[in-house]
Amino acid sequence: MNKGLVKSNYIAWLLSDKQIMTAVSLMFLYMYTIMPLIECSTLFNEPLGLFEPYLTFLGNGYCMPIFIIALLITIIDFPEINNNAGFILIRTGRKRWYTNQIIFLLMVIITYMVILFIFSVVFTAGISFILNGWSNVTNNLQLSANLDLKNKYPLATIDLSIINNFRPYSALVYSIILMVLQLLFHGQLQVYLTIRYNRIVGICSSVGVLGIGLALWASSSNLRWIFPLANSTIGWHYNKLFRETEYPLWISFVYLVVVNVIVYVLGQRSIKNKQFYLEGNVDDQD
Repeated sequence: MNKGLVKSNYIAWLLSDKQIMTAVSLMFLYMYTIMPLIECSTLFNEPLGLFEPYLTFLGNGYCMPIFIIALLITIIDFPEINNNAGFILIRTGRKRWYTNQIIFLLMVIITYMVILFIFSVVFTAGISFILNGWSNVTNNLQLSANLDLKNKYPLATIDLSIINNFRPYSALVYSIILMVLQLLFHGQLQVYLTIRYNRIVGICSSVGVLGIGLALWASSSNLRWIFPLANSTIGWHYNKLFRETEYPLWISFVYLVVVNVIVYVLGQRSIKNKQFYLEGNVDDQD
């Protein structure tokens, strides 16, 4: 690994003007998720579970596209494939250069996930408790008597299939792993297609895959399992009322790992054939 290359990319990402999209997505999540949860907590006079706002981000089909698209936009400038990239390839080698881009991408995803978690806790920690059980706020929002409240705040509810099949701690672990794998796939797809074609193709294809997955989820089509979105949301794997498995969770873990490996291999092949005007004769260093 070329630590200097990864570090420089990471710092450039942190300082990028595209981070305005991160701020916009956090503002949106605050308005439509955090604030409603605080209001419901006050209305029911009950505390929230500490991890419930974060799990709402990761398990709500309306929330997920917001921060996923924001992340994809923040990395649209990476990797750098201008004429100067040839000089970097001479020093690192093609395979190592591409691997460094994926390591950088993984660091970005972990940072982004941490930011979402801290953001979810900052505003709700004072009205939250830490127990491996769902709060009365979350449970009450699922009651038929509170249907109007649930419909009013669709981005502030955790799917009933998650509540009925997981405890908060296990839901948190599974959701984080699956979300990291999903974000890694979208990021890798964008990087691969940027190298293979251009940045516009990369971002449009990645957002397009997300959009198709979202549309198939909304239509309850079984074809949704072809796309990463459904596979990365733990609640959609189970029936809401009868605790019946609709799609095995372990298959989704395998699926996301496999598609990430496939895109990584395609990316390695693409960079091997990529031409740079100033690269000269670049030897591939393992």
